[in-house]
Amino acid sequence: MNNKLNELFNSLTYTDINRLGEFVRSPFHNKSKIMISVYTYIKKQKKLGIDKLDTKELYSNIYPKNNFSNVRARLITSDFTKIIEEFLKLTAASDNIYCMNYGLLENLRRKGAGKSFSMHLKKISKQFGNNKALDVDEYCFLGKVESSYAMFNINNLKLSNKKITYDRSMEYYQLLFVLITIRGANLQRLIQTQWNENNQINRFLLGNVIQYVSANLKYFKKCHGVIYIEYLINSMFNDCNNYLIHEKVFRALKNMYSELCFEQLGHIFFSFNAQFVMATYNAVNVIFHTEKLFNVIKYYDKAGFFDTHRIITPEIFFNIVSITSIVDPLFSKKFIEKYQNKLEKSTKEDFLYLSKAVVFIIEKKYSDAISELNKIEMVNFQIYLISKTYLARVYYLTNEYESLLYLIDASKHFLFRHKLLLGLRYEKFKSFFNYLLKISKVKEKGPDMMLQYRSEIRMQSNFVGRNWLLEIIDNQMNRQ
Repeated sequence: MNNKLNELFNSLTYTDINRLGEFVRSPFHNKSKIMISVYTYIKKQKKLGIDKLDTKELYSNIYPKNNFSNVRARLITSDFTKIIEEFLKLTAASDNIYCMNYGLLENLRRKGAGKSFSMHLKKISKQFGNNKALDVDEYCFLGKVESSYAMFNINNLKLSNKKITYDRSMEYYQLLFVLITIRGANLQRLIQTQWNENNQINRFLLGNVIQYVSANLKYFKKCHGVIYIEYLINSMFNDCNNYLIHEKVFRALKNMYSELCFEQLGHIFFSFNAQFVMATYNAVNVIFHTEKLFNVIKYYDKAGFFDTHRIITPEIFFNIVSITSIVDPLFSKKFIEKYQNKLEKSTKEDFLYLSKAVVFIIEKKYSDAISELNKIEMVNFQIYLISKTYLARVYYLTNEYESLLYLIDASKHFLFRHKLLLGLRYEKFKSFFNYLLKISKVKEKGPDMMLQYRSEIRMQSNFVGRNWLLEIIDNQMNRQ
């Protein structure tokens, strides 16, 4: 079977399959009865839950009295693949209100339907007139609309007394440029925080754009809220310990929450999380920043953001539980209970065990934590290794020295055997186990070594459990 057709078949939802039926049966899109027969077979397979189409079975359904022909079967699957691609193009366009509206406006202009053009233009102007949450798609769309309006006036000089200008079109394209420049820089910082990758940013260009927004900040705050928030996020990243900037972003989020779409809200949420990672990198007032991020998470939860998620990725879920459990373990428990069914099925159970274990560790219910961690199977390497870091924490906190040494040794051997598969994560986990081993042996070498280890850890890039290691070093030094 055509691999491309199988891939497309698996990507279609039941709703897509039904809409595809309307598309295939329409003479405007398809004139082949054979393609209708192929669709009938594919719909049946989808209902049966089959994820791989069989070429010979498909062929026998279409030509029950004929012998199998590989050449003809290839032509059939190739033609139906093209039909699905055309269907996806059409649905993408029809689902995009900007594409559809601009297409209609341009057709009306080119066909000389002046009155209809003006009515449609007025409708668009009314729809976007007071919208502060304009984003990339909207700026691009409105730039095209204003260009179309300028061309309409050029083509109807006798009918229009208005000055012909592209100023409005240029303004929207300039705003688009401003937004993608600042957001692009912010996204680079998000990637850098996650993977410690130093991506190149045109500092000169970004600096000029930031300076332009800064000089007109009241205008952007009043009229272009998304650009204003991106500007504040950029400022927050550049001065991640500045509480006032954090509060400005949070305030702007609250003021615009109802106007922002799901993707915009998600981007702001991840930006707060990245700021937390940057702020706590040097272990400066970790609890303070944890409480600030907790307030953001609590606000998003109360506003219903996580309810609108069809699926919450395990990483986001676990990160939320890890942060909130430090401030309010009860909130973490409620979060787990409320949203556990939104976890992806493939790793749901293991992440639930891990999340519950984290809360138990905070509550010092160490035997319960061990019980949950031991349920995690070696299916996903990252989850498995994270569980071992938390098990190591429990052994350290309960003075199970022999168990700790055995666990560290076994984990390091596991890391070495799967080094290539782990990639960048290999060093992140290795650093944790190496330093925990050194810290656990510090009594043999003397307290002065603690200062050296703390200095070394602070010089290291952000690795798994880094802040926790710094915390236990500080606690041990305070006791001496």
